Amino acid sequence: MRATNFARFINEGLMADGEQRFLRDVQYRFPDRLKARSILHTRYGRRDWFEWLSANVPLPKGGIVADVGCGAGSFWTNAPQIVPSDLKLRLFDISKGMVDAARASVAAMQRWHDVEACVADAGALPIADGCVDTTIAVHMLHHLADPLAGLKEMARITRAGVLWPSCSTRQARWRSFRR
Repeated sequence: MRATNFARFINEGLMADGEQRFLRDVQYRFPDRLKARSILHTRYGRRDWFEWLSANVPLPKGGIVADVGCGAGSFWTNAPQIVPSDLKLRLFDISKGMVDAARASVAAMQRWHDVEACVADAGALPIADGCVDTTIAVHMLHHLADPLAGLKEMARITRAGVLWPSCSTRQARWRSFRR
């Protein structure tokens, strides 16, 4: 990707197909770059992030949870003990490297035993309508070429009447959802 395209992505918050490929094939191909960002968030951000998220996301005992844009599985490897250990996890990310890392790190925890992880685009999740209790999308909506389509897809797989939170880090990106 040329520097001018990357600058446009940063300045305008746009995510064209080229940038989407850049994120999948370069930036987040392997978890080391995401880990570097996580370290910065831990050092300078909200120190109780995982506890706060766990307390505010409906995670019903025995429920099925989809984590769209799961990255290396950081939410699950850092989840406090209040998160039920009998959850059925469905982990999705556009990067094979991230999916492999998430699968390995969650398995190493030996806390959740019904875990499926696969490479998938947030706009076309390979899972049936209304089959999960909660869908989370943590710090990833701003990476989507069409965030509204991603949100609609997440709503499609989530059971009716269930609140499903999404978190994003870029305020400017939320303006496009209000239109």
